[in-house]
Amino acid sequence: METFNSDTVIYLLGLASMWGSLQARLKALEKKVELHNNAVERLTVVERQVAVQAQQISEAHERLCEWQMMY
Repeated sequence: METFNSDTVIYLLGLASMWGSLQARLKALEKKVELHNNAVERLTVVERQVAVQAQQISEAHERLCEWQMMY
């Protein structure tokens, strides 16, 4: 069985270090993506609420115009 020389050991340590760094960066990116997705979901809810409120305002405006025409 061959023994590892110092260059191989250094290379493997560097590779392991780089792998750990890549995993940490990946986790940070996953967290950012999750935050972004949550923001998109909340924005979708807000857009629906705004659409409903705009419709309610429009209906109230129509009723007000009808009421003004009556009097």
